[in-house]
Amino acid sequence: MSWVDGLRHRLHVWSDRNAYFQEQQEERRFHREMELMHWRAGDARPGSDRASATNPSGLIHRQRERSKVKRFLDGLRQDFGYAVRGLIRSPGFALMAVATLALGVGANAAVFSVLDRLFGQPPAGLGEPEDLRRLYLRIVDHSADPEVIAPSFNYPAYSAVESAVEPGVGLAAWTPSSEQFLRSGDGEVPIRASWVTHDYFDVLNVSTARGRLFGEEEGRVDVHVPVAVISHDFWKQFFGSDPSVLGRSLDIDGTDYTVVGVAADGFTGLDLNYTDVFLPLGTLPVQTWSGDPWWETGGNYLQVASRVGEGVGDEQLAARATAGYHRQVVPERYQVLSTTVVVPGSIIAARGVGARAGTAHANQAVSLSMRIAGVSAIVLLIAAANVAGLLLVRASRRRHELAVRRALGISRARLMSQFLTEGMVLTALAAAAAVPVAGWGGAALRRLLLPEVQWARGPLDMRAILFALGSAVVVGLLAAMMPALQPWGGRLGTGLKVTAREGGGRGAGLRSALLAGQAALAVILLMGAGLFVRSLDNVSSLRLGFDIDELVMISIRTSPAPAGPELREVASRLTAMPGVTGAAMAMLAPMSGSAYGRLFLPGRDSLLVNPDASPAYNTVSPEFFQVTGMRVLDGRTFAPGESQAVMVSQTMARVFWPGENATEKCIVIGEPDSACQPVIGVVEDSRRRAIIEEPMPHYFLPLDPDAPGRLILLRVQPGQWDAAANAVREELGARYEPREVMIRRSTELLEPQFRPWRLGAQLFTAFGLLALLVTIVGVYSVMAYAVSQRTHEMGVRMALGARMHDILGLVVGSGIRVVAAGVVIGIAVSLALGRVVESLLYDVSPWDPVAMAWAAGILLATGVAASFVPAWRAGRVDPAETLRPD
Repeated sequence: MSWVDGLRHRLHVWSDRNAYFQEQQEERRFHREMELMHWRAGDARPGSDRASATNPSGLIHRQRERSKVKRFLDGLRQDFGYAVRGLIRSPGFALMAVATLALGVGANAAVFSVLDRLFGQPPAGLGEPEDLRRLYLRIVDHSADPEVIAPSFNYPAYSAVESAVEPGVGLAAWTPSSEQFLRSGDGEVPIRASWVTHDYFDVLNVSTARGRLFGEEEGRVDVHVPVAVISHDFWKQFFGSDPSVLGRSLDIDGTDYTVVGVAADGFTGLDLNYTDVFLPLGTLPVQTWSGDPWWETGGNYLQVASRVGEGVGDEQLAARATAGYHRQVVPERYQVLSTTVVVPGSIIAARGVGARAGTAHANQAVSLSMRIAGVSAIVLLIAAANVAGLLLVRASRRRHELAVRRALGISRARLMSQFLTEGMVLTALAAAAAVPVAGWGGAALRRLLLPEVQWARGPLDMRAILFALGSAVVVGLLAAMMPALQPWGGRLGTGLKVTAREGGGRGAGLRSALLAGQAALAVILLMGAGLFVRSLDNVSSLRLGFDIDELVMISIRTSPAPAGPELREVASRLTAMPGVTGAAMAMLAPMSGSAYGRLFLPGRDSLLVNPDASPAYNTVSPEFFQVTGMRVLDGRTFAPGESQAVMVSQTMARVFWPGENATEKCIVIGEPDSACQPVIGVVEDSRRRAIIEEPMPHYFLPLDPDAPGRLILLRVQPGQWDAAANAVREELGARYEPREVMIRRSTELLEPQFRPWRLGAQLFTAFGLLALLVTIVGVYSVMAYAVSQRTHEMGVRMALGARMHDILGLVVGSGIRVVAAGVVIGIAVSLALGRVVESLLYDVSPWDPVAMAWAAGILLATGVAASFVPAWRAGRVDPAETLRPD
């Protein structure tokens, strides 16, 4: 065929496609008849299909099937094109639907990305993670919290547990990843390091990309062998994947370590915080006050994991480990727990412990994170209902068109296909927009939930992206099925009589139900926001026993620790810095730990308090109480140079000497035959561990002025933190290396304890406002459509004397009735679900009437605002224009 004939053929096809397809049908019919004639004559053509040569119906059936597939693909293509053209003609509708779905799906994918990392995925690079267990200590402390879950062990306890477990169970220990400083040609670079036992990699079943792992000799705690295994990411980023990295030297905090291996790609440790460098446990630079080696003292530096063998259950492992622990540590209140290491998020601890007053704040963070998933699911339901309502409104406006198409022979199945195709187009656009929303939201949620964690990977991975796509498809299909299942054009006569003005009311009940459902869900979120805001206000107003505002803690981490006179000189110089009003020294900062000692009362034969419930103590300088803002209720504070004196807390005075004057008493500290030290003052109760706990006995001793120390407390003038911090850093920088000094504000130290309530208030408020916005869009769209369908009615009413306020009351009242129904349902559901969030609140009832009224008032007010614009338009209808067609 010449190019002229080809061009003529194409023009013929384009000009009359129906005639062309009819010619194709005739040609296929001719070939089928020829095949049948050859078969009857027993003269099948060479090369023809065997089934066709023996059975011509096979060829006919196959061609029919091909025709069905072609018709399906052609129909799908036409539906897709029709849906795209319809969305282009309605950009406002398309943008609103896509944005609503993208926000709902993106928010859920963001929550999924964080919770999946915490509770759903094992750490990367592990071999057979299902056989790994993580060990915790359950501590029943009669003097403090009823129950505490701790993830840390000291080395003697770890050794005892290791010797007690079954021979087929491997045990490994490591220190949590911490910031260290690597010296390079450009100065000091911050890195994250972890000290591990020699069998750490073997127990976790982690291989190497290059080099080797630690040998048994290198893992001994009493042998200092400075070698290092670096992570694959650190090898790529710091060394540029240099194959000659083995044998290189790393100067970490003044110690030269030789690189002997590169861990497998992806492995950065078991914890949420990533690890750049793994170092032998024997090189851990820990100094103790007693001067004894750290592995012989009680410092809880280690976390422990085990790999169980076949037939070893969690209970059996925990029982053996507990028995070994009790041989090393006397108190029976300690019990070892075995928890499956499914995720690095197990470091959050306290899983399975009820969240109650006095329990670890991490427990509340875990409980809250699980409820965040429920909150985001509510937002997704609201988004789905909103989009379903928008699609119903859009389909209602096309009722006349749909009836005409049914009259022309289009089947109901084809109409459903078009609705579903349009929904899938919206879903695809929403899924594409939801991925960046999920990335941004996941990063923001990480900063809110766990701001101190240095994450090794970004918030989005393939699992989160697939979750976003899958949830978008499910929600899009559910929303699209609402209009698809409506009997549009079911009665052709009625449908054909519908004008653009009248539109029909089919689906109005379903739209109202969806709108009421959105309002109910929004009320639940807004009420939750109110409850958490009130809880946060109650917690923030607590008196902790000291003033946390503008209190600064400075830790000097030199080896050996600074001598007493040196530390006093540093504190004196810091007091003269601009913006600093006072300085004090102490063994422990407020709420940063506890120390215990033996106490006796004169005249009593037995130990006053057993080791399981011993009062805590702290050694402090005379300026401690003024700098911290701790109020003295009776007596006086320590005098300079005073060494034989005690100050007790209000609770200790009440428990030890009920109804008596504590300042007339004395206490024997240490051994029974030691001198009785007089109680010179009573101070207010202060928190020892958590911002919410019962008052516990506490006492203070004078700090030995010549003993080495590390901690300085500063009081800074309000609003002068930045200037004071710069001056303090300059003064300390002249004496110590930057890595030897840690400066932290008290508010930063306590922030993790306020975080559950602050996070609850922020997230419930954010999701509540998002739900409120989506609900406003739903109210506005439904009311705008309802008004457009009742234009003729409004014109008649105004022609008969109705005024603007009558129309406003009619339309706004209609919208408010639907929203009010949703408010009532939402409050009822919130009351029923109050127990779910009760443990996360503080000093506020989950059925708080203020929060209830606040949520209902906001939603009703926004319902009025969303209905007012359509109502105003209805009131401005010209009756003459409306009634002219009649």
